[in-house]
Amino acid sequence: MWFAIRMTDKETGWAWKYVSLSRDRKPETPDIDTMLTRRSDSEYAVEGPSYEENGARVTEHHVCRKQ
Repeated sequence: MWFAIRMTDKETGWAWKYVSLSRDRKPETPDIDTMLTRRSDSEYAVEGPSYEENGARVTEHHVCRKQ
């Protein structure tokens, strides 16, 4: 499965939307899938995507740091 990413500039970083290129893709929603927020010159927070897992809504949370 392949995905394209549509990015949008935000005040504190970037929001992106995954766009499926597969035949069985689901209808696109207006909500963002993931938000990349700049915390400092060397650190970013990644919030998302969210998905259903074992009947519960899960949102991924990551921190990226430049070395």
